[in-house]
Amino acid sequence: NPQTPAITRAFDGGFSPGPNTLELAANYTTNTQGLTVTITFAAGYASGVGDVSFSLFDIDFANASGNTYQDLVRSISGTSATGTPISSTITGLGSVVSLAGSGLSQTLTGTASNTDTGPTSGMGNATITFNATDVRSVTFTYGSTTMFANPTYQHIGIHNITYSVVPEVNMMLRTSSPRWRCAPSTRVRSFAGNPKAIA
Repeated sequence: NPQTPAITRAFDGGFSPGPNTLELAANYTTNTQGLTVTITFAAGYASGVGDVSFSLFDIDFANASGNTYQDLVRSISGTSATGTPISSTITGLGSVVSLAGSGLSQTLTGTASNTDTGPTSGMGNATITFNATDVRSVTFTYGSTTMFANPTYQHIGIHNITYSVVPEVNMMLRTSSPRWRCAPSTRVRSFAGNPKAIA
């Protein structure tokens, strides 16, 4: 098995030809363990980004031929530029993926075995979207349910992370003197005369 995370062609997600994905794999020793993934957007996006979306491939279940695991994606959330938690909207569920919970407590569970590649591989898909305009980061934890005490090797893929850039609107300060302009991240102190930007 390849060392991950890595960009691989391990999954088709129902596409032909199959796309590259960021593959995440683990062989946990207990079902309480998990791999937490956090995607943080660059600090240059001072107001965060909007409409973050990505897909997960191959959320499934196995209990045969020495493979015993049940994929579980939990703790799915985003964080705004001001530190506020953001819940996700989850769509595009494949037939072997079960969605439970609501808001910040949503989980995705594999309910049946599925192939990694080929025409039926999309049955393990789910799309996670954060419908907000000030997203600083998104996160989720990948693990196994309590069905197996010592789950075997399991893996999923992250595909097609998209987002919208939030425009940076400049503030306009009007005084009796000429117009002054400063970026939103600049603190401004007003005097009786001209305003002064403080770095």
